[in-house]
Amino acid sequence: MLSAQVSQYRLNRQQLLSFTCGCISATFLFLCLLAFLGNSSAPLLSPSLQQLINICIGCLLIFFAYRSATCR
Repeated sequence: MLSAQVSQYRLNRQQLLSFTCGCISATFLFLCLLAFLGNSSAPLLSPSLQQLINICIGCLLIFFAYRSATCR
């Protein structure tokens, strides 16, 4: 995404630094929010449901990694 923005908008050094910092901080805040929501919802879910969710997410990650590796 970063290289696409640089090539499309011809960003100078200051704009590139601002865009990069914005991307990094947005990612960090989003992941912190997800971790907080996951931690807050843990008492509401049974351990077996938590295990099922973990397995489903693991399978999705493996699927996306496989698809990314084979699309080239």
